Amino acid sequence: MNEWANKDDRIVVIEQDNTGAYAARNKALQVVRSPFVMFIDSDDWIEKTMIEVLISLMKEHQADIVQSHFYYADDERLTLDQRYIKKQEIMILSNQEAMKELVVNERVKNFTWGKLLKTSLAKKVPFKEGVKFEDVFWAHKLMKHVNRFVLSSKPLYYYYQREDSLVHDYTLENLNIINGLKERQALLERYYPTLLPDSYKLMLTTIFSQYRLLYIHRRNLDPNGEERKKLYTFVKQSKREMKKAVEENRDLLISFHFFCVHPFLLFAYLLWKKGLRTLRIIRVPKSLKVFNSVK
Repeated sequence: MNEWANKDDRIVVIEQDNTGAYAARNKALQVVRSPFVMFIDSDDWIEKTMIEVLISLMKEHQADIVQSHFYYADDERLTLDQRYIKKQEIMILSNQEAMKELVVNERVKNFTWGKLLKTSLAKKVPFKEGVKFEDVFWAHKLMKHVNRFVLSSKPLYYYYQREDSLVHDYTLENLNIINGLKERQALLERYYPTLLPDSYKLMLTTIFSQYRLLYIHRRNLDPNGEERKKLYTFVKQSKREMKKAVEENRDLLISFHFFCVHPFLLFAYLLWKKGLRTLRIIRVPKSLKVFNSVK
C-alpha cells in the first residue's frame, strides 16, 4: 500500500493499532481530502466504474448520498435481490422518503458500505467505537441530515458473506442490533412519528431472528434463557403497538401471535413456511449466477 501511495499523492496510508473497523473509519474521516467518501469492507469488492457512476449521479441530482444496488457474494455464486428494485430504475428520495426506506429495510439498508456520501455529511455523524453492528446506530442519525438520497438499481458492489457466517459467528454482541433499533425508535418518536409502525415491524422480525440464534447457541451464550426472556418480555410489553403495526400483514400477524403464545410455535410455523418457499433463477451469462428470491 505504501508503494501505491508513493506513486499517487491522492492515496493516504494510515497506520494504527487494530481497534476495529469503526475506529479506522473515524480516523479516515479526520484526514480525508475528497468532497466524497465511500466505505468498502475488507472482504468486498466493487465494479471499476462504481465511483464514477455514483459521483455522476450525485452531481446530476444534487444528492447527499447515492447508493447502488449490490450482489451478495459467496464462494459459489452471486445473489441479486430484485424483489424491491426495478431494473434500470433511479429513485430520488426526500428526507422523509429516505428515512422511511431505511426503516422498512428493503431498498435502503443499514449497511455503511455501498453508499457514496458527501464528506461534509459523513463528518457530522462519527461512528460509535467498540460496538458491534454500529451501522444500526449510525444510519438513522446520518439520514436525519439528508436532503436528497439517490438509489440506483444498477448492482456495482459485491458484498462477501461466508456461508452460515451469521450462525457460526454469533455472540451476545449481536444483540446490539436490538439496542440500535431501540435508539432509532426514540429518534422516530420525536421527528418521524408516522414511521413508528414500520419500525415496530422491523424490530419484531429482528427479535424473531435474534431469539432463534440465541436458542441455537443457548448452551454457550444463554444457558439460563435470560437473554431470550428479555426479548420475549419486550415483545409482550410492546404488544399493543406491535400488533397494531402488523395487523395488515397477515403473515407477520400470525408469526406475532405464535411468538406471544410460545416462541416454539413460531419456529414450527417458520419451518412449515420454509418448505413452501421457492427461488426463481434469472438467465444470465454463464460467468454470473444470480438468484432472485420471490415471496
